[in-house]
Amino acid sequence: MKVKKAHHRPSLFKVPEFILCVAVGESADMIVNSKRVVPKVAIEKGFKLNFSNLELALNDII
Repeated sequence: MKVKKAHHRPSLFKVPEFILCVAVGESADMIVNSKRVVPKVAIEKGFKLNFSNLELALNDII
């Protein structure tokens, strides 16, 4: 989910990926490409998540 959707506003501008790569280097990969991350070990040890997805968490913050 995009942050602009959580804010219910359009984004002001779009940044091309290559500009982002120049600005932040290898960290751009983390920003541009989605990663599926599952806290498997934490859940196996009984940790309870407050939110099941990013959209719910962002809506709670806003």
